[in-house]
Amino acid sequence: MRRRTRLWLLLPILLVSPAIASDQLQIDARTTSGVSIARSVQGTNLVSLTDRLVKAEDQFAAFAGQSYVASLQYSGVKNAAIFTSNADGTSVNVRIPSTGFNRTFTGANRDDVNKQIRDFVKKDGAAELADFQEKVNRLSLTAVSDGNPRSTTAWLSNQAFRSFGFDGRPPFGAEGDSVVPGLRLDFDGGSFDTDDGSGYYFEAALSTGFKLGSRAAISLTVPFQYRNVDGSDIFDVGFQLGLPFQILRKNWGGKLSGEGASEVTWQVSPWGVIAASGSEDLVAGGIMYGGGITSLLSYQIGLGGPEGQPNNLTFSLVNQIGFYHGSQISAGGYEFKNDVDQQVLKNGLAVAYSIGRSLWLDASIIHTQFLRDSAIDHYWTPGAGAGFFLSKNTTLRVAYSADLGTGFTGHNGNVSLSFGW
Repeated sequence: MRRRTRLWLLLPILLVSPAIASDQLQIDARTTSGVSIARSVQGTNLVSLTDRLVKAEDQFAAFAGQSYVASLQYSGVKNAAIFTSNADGTSVNVRIPSTGFNRTFTGANRDDVNKQIRDFVKKDGAAELADFQEKVNRLSLTAVSDGNPRSTTAWLSNQAFRSFGFDGRPPFGAEGDSVVPGLRLDFDGGSFDTDDGSGYYFEAALSTGFKLGSRAAISLTVPFQYRNVDGSDIFDVGFQLGLPFQILRKNWGGKLSGEGASEVTWQVSPWGVIAASGSEDLVAGGIMYGGGITSLLSYQIGLGGPEGQPNNLTFSLVNQIGFYHGSQISAGGYEFKNDVDQQVLKNGLAVAYSIGRSLWLDASIIHTQFLRDSAIDHYWTPGAGAGFFLSKNTTLRVAYSADLGTGFTGHNGNVSLSFGW
């Protein structure tokens, strides 16, 4: 059993695609006078790529002594920024068409101009870059903070939905709610392919819950996510606090161990979350905070079975609304300002069939909708899983799901370990 468990823990990593289709960043440059020269250069770090352009180094060395115009493609957004330079590189105009930003940097030489641009990106330009990132969230399917199934807002929404809705535990038993005292570890990994780029991710979450009387509980979760989008690194870490409480629990026919018995439960969970996201490569990220409420309505039917090993069937309806807002953070010498203002609506249906105290099977379908402007309006997530009792209070579940939206396809694997007390 120990060797098999180790193999299951590798499932999310095995689903990760090692192939990276292209880079998130690309500069297309051409001379505007003299010798006709053109270069198209890809990269994974925005500052490094623009350094080489402005200083006319490496792949852009041919532009030394030449005036040029260059266009930046950022996360699939074409003409994200336009650079126009004189021949000796002492005057470089930077224009961001989507925000209206237009500034000329002048200096004694290329290095001086490059330092001014770097300083602007790291410090003074935080508000301007936040405005730019807001536009990217509406246009790019690989944006860092918002607007796609792997963005920070979607990730936080998924965490709450898992904690208070489809949490992958065995179908409801004697406790009748979705938070049980104990410790839970979740490991997820997968790959995604979009019209704006491809990548892979890995995430982990540590959760615990404590009873507050017979019908209420407190839930704490610390999630972490790493994304690699066409070679560019992105990190997320958060903290989630929830207070689920059971509004209704109605039983017909006695204990669910008896055939024909049934039970309805309705749980409502208000929650709050705070998270930090950042990508030095893409010069994007910031602090995000928010909250919401999750409703879980379940109907369970007892199917009979051996004494102490009843079979049952559970149908669940989960509805959730989350509100997310951005703020500013300093990291790695950069000022990351986040202007996200998003609302995420999730609705899902699930069915689970348990076979005594040995295993259970489940399947679900979830619809996610971004209520504010975003690159993708909505997407579907079908999924299925199988769970096993390793001991009386220890369970293991493995699952697969897919994120399906216009221009976006994701494949996700999950391994969950729960230890009750």
